[in-house]
Amino acid sequence: MVEWHENANMLAGAFPDLFLTGSGPLPSGPLTQAYIDHFMHYWDGRFERSTRFVAVLFNQIQRHTAVRNTARVGTSRGGTLRSFGKLASSAQFKKALEDAKERPDSPRAIKLNAILLRLLSLVGGTVPFSPFERAASRPKLSAMRYRYGADQHWVTITPPEHDDLLLHWVAQLRELGAFNDPKRVFSRKICRFSTLPTELQESARSRLAVSNVYPALSAQVLKTDAGVYAVPTSVRR
Repeated sequence: MVEWHENANMLAGAFPDLFLTGSGPLPSGPLTQAYIDHFMHYWDGRFERSTRFVAVLFNQIQRHTAVRNTARVGTSRGGTLRSFGKLASSAQFKKALEDAKERPDSPRAIKLNAILLRLLSLVGGTVPFSPFERAASRPKLSAMRYRYGADQHWVTITPPEHDDLLLHWVAQLRELGAFNDPKRVFSRKICRFSTLPTELQESARSRLAVSNVYPALSAQVLKTDAGVYAVPTSVRR
């Protein structure tokens, strides 16, 4: 099964508990950002609650980005890639790599490194959330920490999303299936902290667990709170 044109059948077969109507509504190829946003904001939270489904989406984003970068370079720089293929398949290439490893400061090693960097940079585009992207981000984070201090990573003007009442309100509606039940307190327009279960009221760990179960909902709440607090200066006046 090739996911480039059979992705709908693959997802529907792998997650029948999520796609109850089968593969019909899904696109045959890779999922677009609009589809992913729709899944992450689905009313009952079934997609964002499935860690396996979220992992598959991340995996597809990484692989598809790498394939598209390679295809783009293969179309525009075909001659360069063919020369790299000939170089990699030659008998001297392995020996040159071993010599460069043993003597990295030698003129031959420096020349080989320059050739490889020039070739590999063609397909070395950013792959979202890849180990290389995270490794490249660490020096930047370290520099920011050295310049501004450790607190700047965590101090914001918005309240923590795991304490947001809207997050727990929607989470309770999803857990209880009470969106259209007028007898449920969470179906009312106003929901107070005192109406939450006792465990959530008394335990910050329990509230944090809710935000971990619904990461997309937590991100949406944080974005909403940040928009409320980040009022433009002209509006304040």
